[in-house]
Formats: sequence, structure tokens, C-alpha cells
Amino acid sequence: MNPRSASASPGFTLLEILFALALSAALAATVAGAIAAVSHAERVAQHYATASLHLTTLQTAQRLHPTGTPPTLPGWHIEQTPLTVQHPGSPPRQGARLTLRARGNPIPPITIQLLETSP
Repeated sequence: MNPRSASASPGFTLLEILFALALSAALAATVAGAIAAVSHAERVAQHYATASLHLTTLQTAQRLHPTGTPPTLPGWHIEQTPLTVQHPGSPPRQGARLTLRARGNPIPPITIQLLETSP
């Protein structure tokens, strides 16, 4: 009997098993990072979609009730400041500047300016 074939047993060596585990761990870390990035992007996109909906609501409310306070929106902070715009050769136009901020700052504040907000 050949001594070389007698010492070689079927199966994997310790080095091969450690290499496979290291490769699996690296792939798992990469996938986990990608899932976290996609989850964050989805949350930010949801905040932008909600802000867009709220801006339409605020614009409508401001046009219907120009002297009233803007409606409160859960999870959002709204700042309203009066606005006067003077164009050369025309009378000043009154309006309002509305700034919409998400609590926790997941997205930058969004500002809209509404001129001549009477209904």
C-alpha cells in the first residue's frame, strides 16, 4: 500500500474551511451594508414624498385662509413668515414664506413662497 494514499483522508482541510468561512463573512457584511443603504434611501424617499404632499396641503390652506395659521402636521415643524416682494414698476405684493422641516432632520428644510394669498 502506498503510504501517501493511506494518510490522505477524504474531506476538507482546516485552511479550506477557514477560507470558506472568511469568504462567507465578507459576503454577509457586504449584503448587510447594501440592505442598510437601501433601507435608508427608502426612508428618505418616503420623507420627500410626505413633504411634497404636505406642501400641497399648506399651499391650499394658505390660499383659503391667508391670515390663519398653517395646519399642524404630525412629525413636521412649519414656520410662517410674512413676505413682501417689490418688482420695479409694480406695486408691492404681499404673501407668505412657509418653511417645512421634518423633526429629526432626515431631509433638508423645504421652503415655498406664496404671493397674493387671498382666495
